Amino acid sequence: MIKNISEKTLQDLEFTTVLQHVAEFCITDLGKNKIKRTKPYTNNNALFKELNLVNEYLSSFESENRIPNHVLIISLKILIGLP
Repeated sequence: MIKNISEKTLQDLEFTTVLQHVAEFCITDLGKNKIKRTKPYTNNNALFKELNLVNEYLSSFESENRIPNHVLIISLKILIGLP
């Protein structure tokens, strides 16, 4: 089980700086704000679910089997909590 990460550890990892860099790639303010509010996972199941999604995307990208845009839009809506 994942334990809460201390503020000191987050500072050492420059977590806020990483989020700011990621937010620069967002097109909308909604996306930027969502990224900046990101917190480390505290639940193993949620963490592994997201890692599997990243691995699935990476595998598709590396094999040049691009994911259709409509699938990405639906996935993004789910990630940011839109209907």
